[in-house]
Amino acid sequence: KSAEEAGQHAVAMLGQDLVTKQTGAAGRTVKRLYVEQGCDIKRELYLSLLVDRAIGRIAVVASTDARLRLLDLGATAVFAGAAAAMRFIGPRAQGGLPLDIALGVSYVVASIGVLTVPDGYGQLVIGFALVMFGVFVGVFRPLERMGWHLAVMLLLYGAALLYDPHLPNPVYFLVVAVTVCTVTLMVYTLAGRLRRMALHDPLTRVLNRRGLEVMSDVVAAQAGRSDTPVSLVIIDLDKFKQFNDSAGHVA
Repeated sequence: KSAEEAGQHAVAMLGQDLVTKQTGAAGRTVKRLYVEQGCDIKRELYLSLLVDRAIGRIAVVASTDARLRLLDLGATAVFAGAAAAMRFIGPRAQGGLPLDIALGVSYVVASIGVLTVPDGYGQLVIGFALVMFGVFVGVFRPLERMGWHLAVMLLLYGAALLYDPHLPNPVYFLVVAVTVCTVTLMVYTLAGRLRRMALHDPLTRVLNRRGLEVMSDVVAAQAGRSDTPVSLVIIDLDKFKQFNDSAGHVA
């Protein structure tokens, strides 16, 4: 901001070791500095160097659109704030509410991305990226909440498309919606089957040892949050093995 401040920074940098990818781990000692007069930026351009194979040269593409940069900064701020809030709310909430809130914030950020990208291709990519959220919802959320997640996710995406339409045909939204819903339901069904096979005894349908270990952590956490006592009942049947050997496991 001033010549004096520039001089202070220069003195602090001279003689120090500068370590970058170009210098390697050993680094290089700063012996010279290039100082340029500060100026007010009146116009900001975003440049990209691309190989134009048709002419065999490097093409410079310039854009004045800073919306993608604003999206990055906004998304970072939103996720940082959501992470801080979840760390405070998570241990005090019940029923997976923090996870629902975190997913909702992700849907909002995805919708902002739909409004920010400059073309229909970007909007379509974000739409199919919602499949990842659908997979997560299908694995970790119950059926009654899965419907709400799909509704909020697709409504926000559809509203963003209506507000800033770049896709040439509404059929694209229908394709995205059908794909997200289909994949989510498939994952929910398969995850439920795998979960039952892993946690339940195939004969009696009751929790096996692994199921009891998983549920014990859940019950203990809920009891700790609500300060509710928990009772454990153990039943032992005498000579039950002899009954199984004589009458069979089916009996």
